Amino acid sequence: MALKLNMIAFLLLVTGLCLPARTASAQQPSPAASPTQTDSTRGPETGTLKDEGASKGVTDDETKKGWSERVMVILRVGREFLRLIFSWPVVLFAIVLFLALSRTAAGRLSALFTPFRSIKVLGAELVFTREAMASADEVLENYTKQIKSEFDRRAEVLRLWDKLQNVVEAHLFENVLDKEKDFRFTIYVPDVLFQDALYQLVDYYPEGGGRGRRKSLRFGIIGLAWRSAQPQVEGEITTDAKELLKEWGMKRHEATAAGKGRKSFASVVLVDNSQTPVGLFYLDCKEKNAFGNGKDNALVEAITKGAEQTGLIKDLAELGKELRQWSPVIRPYDE
Repeated sequence: MALKLNMIAFLLLVTGLCLPARTASAQQPSPAASPTQTDSTRGPETGTLKDEGASKGVTDDETKKGWSERVMVILRVGREFLRLIFSWPVVLFAIVLFLALSRTAAGRLSALFTPFRSIKVLGAELVFTREAMASADEVLENYTKQIKSEFDRRAEVLRLWDKLQNVVEAHLFENVLDKEKDFRFTIYVPDVLFQDALYQLVDYYPEGGGRGRRKSLRFGIIGLAWRSAQPQVEGEITTDAKELLKEWGMKRHEATAAGKGRKSFASVVLVDNSQTPVGLFYLDCKEKNAFGNGKDNALVEAITKGAEQTGLIKDLAELGKELRQWSPVIRPYDE
């Protein structure tokens, strides 16, 4: 908008500068209308007609002169008005007023100056950086929301919750586990935003909740299973907070929360046809030794077979491949 107004002002200014020269040339009497030539060529019979013609010419010149003066006045006033409007005190006052009254001023200015590294104002050069235009927290929050939304969308399209339920009901409760006990089941996948992190893809089955959480690869039994690429089955893990801090890589509040209830834990790594880990099947229970003695492979075999037959492993491999193509990877730790 400002560019258009400047162009209009420039055209008006050029027109105003050009008009006086044209008006002056238009006001000069033509040789045919000069009094000397009129008097010398006027005859007794045609004198009256020539005088009338000269009088008419003078009248037209006066009319043109009046219009030219009016146009010049209008252009002069418009030029001064535009010069006043676009003077730096007025522009500065408008910017201050905008910043004071607009709730979205910061965002608009950030979007406005994004393409520029610096700008000169009143002789001073202001240098803009990405950190100054948008905080890291806002950028990270935006990425986190986008990724969670995409994870949720893909999980819904692939019906991963239904497949998790199918594995539990048809393969675990039928052959291995006692459905009367208080179990929880969920699926973790490698996080596509943070390196060395696992993402809880679906809510716990059957009680719900927990979807979207991130855990470090150094956290608890899920981290141990993923790092070793081996299933981990523990039927009696201590609930002592100090032991959990020392042995399972938990922070104090995590160890305190874990020590209040669940005692049996299991994590089974799901791998595709190329033996690449694509996800983690997790379950826990409040009772000790809820998975049996933990020394046989019945639980691991049932989970692996169920994940293959339901297509869960194939879907997790496809999901990870698609999301890793567009998502940025943040490395929070040095190698």
